[in-house]
Amino acid sequence: MDDRGCGVRLEPLVNASAGRVLGVTLAALGLAFVLVGAVFVAYGQNPLEVYRIMLTGTLLDAKGWQEILRRSIPLLLIGVGLTLAFRAQFYNIGAEGQLLLGAVLAAGVALFVPLPAPLSLPAMALAGALGGVLWCGLAAWLRLRFSVNEILSTLMLNYVAQSLVIFLINGPWRGKDVRGYIYSDRFAEYQQIPVWAGSSVHWPTLLLGVLLALVLQFVLFRTTLGFRMRIVGENPGAARYLGIAQGRVLLLLALITGGMAGLAGVGEIAGIHHRLIEPSQLSSGYGFTALLGGGGGGGGGGLAGSRPPGPGAPHRPPDGPGAGRGRPAEGQPQYALPHRGYLQRGDFVLPDWLGAFFALPCPLGQVRRTQCLPGAVMLVRTYANHAGLAR
Repeated sequence: MDDRGCGVRLEPLVNASAGRVLGVTLAALGLAFVLVGAVFVAYGQNPLEVYRIMLTGTLLDAKGWQEILRRSIPLLLIGVGLTLAFRAQFYNIGAEGQLLLGAVLAAGVALFVPLPAPLSLPAMALAGALGGVLWCGLAAWLRLRFSVNEILSTLMLNYVAQSLVIFLINGPWRGKDVRGYIYSDRFAEYQQIPVWAGSSVHWPTLLLGVLLALVLQFVLFRTTLGFRMRIVGENPGAARYLGIAQGRVLLLLALITGGMAGLAGVGEIAGIHHRLIEPSQLSSGYGFTALLGGGGGGGGGGLAGSRPPGPGAPHRPPDGPGAGRGRPAEGQPQYALPHRGYLQRGDFVLPDWLGAFFALPCPLGQVRRTQCLPGAVMLVRTYANHAGLAR
């Protein structure tokens, strides 16, 4: 009940235990199975039999696993990039179009740029990433220059990219042996990404996606660049106070997320189709499906991370060896970091034992005295896992 004795007030649970998170997740999955089962019953089907067919056709079947891996490659690449962008509140809804434009530029290199065989695939990958970068960078520029909402601009650019692909394969890039469906000429053998024997799983792209996910995880939680990214998204006021160039951070994130989507397009045409084909066949909605993973919150220290507490959320006062130092002057804006130190008047304060061990300068704009790892802020991990900067 609320303060007036009527209605129900829901409040977010800060720092829920791992057991509680697991229990809620399992309960949500169970409820989903029950609700979907009710739909099957309404259509006269046995839900248990349907679930059995779904399970045996995917997780208990070798071909099913191959198909899962094949479809997870573009979702992994796009989802990692989107997660990074969403952490800074750059809502990129145009990964579908960025995938298509990456495929277009990669196909252009394969079809029309004569290169030695060892350089052809790397050039296609670079061109594909550049295509995604250009398409997402355009939306970022519109936001920064004209305050155009990136949700609308990236969404509309999807349809522009689809029209461009259809125009090319139905016009100047139309294949010589087209029968029925429209597509471009086939790529040469050395321009095709290797796959696992007997499958369509292009393993180099899968390994690249896993590697990029690990790299971006490190960047987000172990570097000052990642600190800037998260501060810009979780507390723009604190970012301004620290002197962080928010426009540059947003533009960089747009380039990263667009480049990842472009690489996903390269993997699809060079690893599976080996030619530029119609948009509906090239991508089965990967750009939109990846939004479910990239936009998800949740606790923990992964890329999705946790969200900061809302306005008015209780904030833990500074404690430990750093408490009491650097009190702000009257009227001076102050921000506090939970655990292990706090931020006041532009200073980071760490516990003495940690500061003595990592007594190295950290280049962070207007932050004057910082104890941190070279190129990394150690206390950010606690900040990311538990709470955001609160005014």
